[in-house]
Amino acid sequence: ICNGISVPENKINSLVAEGHGQQILKVLQKFREQNIFFDFKILVKDEIIPCHRCVLAACSDFFRAMFEVNMKERDDGNVTISNLSPKAVKAFLDYAYTGKTEITNDNVEMLFQLSSFLQVSLLSKACSDFLIKSIDLVNCLQLLSLSESYGSVRLFDHALDFVQHHFSLLLRSSDFLEMNFEILQKCLEADELNVPEEESVLKAVLQWTKHNLETRQKYLPNLIKKVRLHQLPEKTLQDFLDSEEHLLKSANCLVIINDAVKSVQNFSGLFPDARPSTTEKYIFVHKTDEDGENRHTFCYNIKTDKWRELPHTHMIDLPGSSLSSYGEKIFITGGCKGNCYRTVRLHIAEPFHDATDQTWCYCPVSNEFSIVSAMKTDAFNPSLDCFFKYNAMTDQWSELVAEFGQFFHATLIKAVPVNCTLYICDLSTYKVYSFCPETCVWKGEGSFECAGFNAGAVGTEDKIYILGGDYAPEEITDEVQVYHSSRSEWEEVSPMPRALTEFYCQVIQFNKYRDPW
Repeated sequence: ICNGISVPENKINSLVAEGHGQQILKVLQKFREQNIFFDFKILVKDEIIPCHRCVLAACSDFFRAMFEVNMKERDDGNVTISNLSPKAVKAFLDYAYTGKTEITNDNVEMLFQLSSFLQVSLLSKACSDFLIKSIDLVNCLQLLSLSESYGSVRLFDHALDFVQHHFSLLLRSSDFLEMNFEILQKCLEADELNVPEEESVLKAVLQWTKHNLETRQKYLPNLIKKVRLHQLPEKTLQDFLDSEEHLLKSANCLVIINDAVKSVQNFSGLFPDARPSTTEKYIFVHKTDEDGENRHTFCYNIKTDKWRELPHTHMIDLPGSSLSSYGEKIFITGGCKGNCYRTVRLHIAEPFHDATDQTWCYCPVSNEFSIVSAMKTDAFNPSLDCFFKYNAMTDQWSELVAEFGQFFHATLIKAVPVNCTLYICDLSTYKVYSFCPETCVWKGEGSFECAGFNAGAVGTEDKIYILGGDYAPEEITDEVQVYHSSRSEWEEVSPMPRALTEFYCQVIQFNKYRDPW
């Protein structure tokens, strides 16, 4: 019994007041409008602005820290702020009491500054988002400087990405000449720097240095090292040495350029660091028919969506061998030296395999073959019925357990690396799975409409290409499908010049001035 009212034991009635927080804010705002219950003052310029500690502490990490520790301002009941204007402080208080503000081109920098100084994270993010949407060629460098001043990593990353993506256009503006050394250095380090050729990067470094030679000459060695000089033609480097000898000598850069000239003279084709914008990227396709005589070789230009037949290369592609690429070269590994079948199902059934440990290297630029170091063991038809990963740091192998059950057959599984993820394309079920090596997590990525058995599969950037294959022994396709991993969508692109099944395919890219195709 409670005050004469009979209440059942253990009865609980929960009350949740909708909009309670907003109601409290409205009451506090009324207190502010009525000038009552103030317990703190902000002194800015010649103005005294009264307010409530609880509102300041709830909205600003700056004020919360001030009130939590034994600071003089807490006991005095006031604080002097010299680096903000009265208008800015009032704008902050309006936001603190109402949770609302309008961000405009006229006030965004003021709000950004105060939110950074007073540590108002939500307001700072809102200002950052507003400025990100307004990034253009005129203000991108200013926004980089602003983001550094106010500690906005998000704005900095977006502005830097914009500068790198529009670097060629920015070179034409006078703003580029005012870029600070640290930003220029970050740009030069980026693979994503969008330039038509590496020579324009070298010219940009010289232009920037000469704009204020007395101050900037000391930076030249560091900047020159960021230019991928070995991706330039020898003549360009030699002309550069001749025309800029005095500057290079005084800045101690002659050795750097001479070393680059030697690298180019001893061209190995193994420079994989060309910026994507300075290269042409292809899918290389090759097949030798069962008779060992007829060969089909062509390439697909990923940028233009066009195929081109290539002249015969007399490629040494033994039955069961494997093909890969690195830099501007193609490597063919292992295989059988005997008269084995090339067709996978017949090849596997052979009673004897004269396997080889040899590895051949083909350079499309010079159209030459050479033998390189052999494998540690001979190999043929390296298809697996399970997945393994190799950790180069620990020199250990481990098995990856697929979480989606057994696959139909290893030859119908295409493992394609895209960025830092391994994608598994199951040609028997038309499904795609992804595996993250860092977390060891498998994930279903959807499915494609159809694909022939024994199709080829390669990955580049965020895309997976599935090429050709067969639906039956006499039904071979020339179709090419592309999976966009970033948006989980499929599309068809230009078909191959010829329907093929069981063939080699690999992505390879060339520096534009060395492109043989």
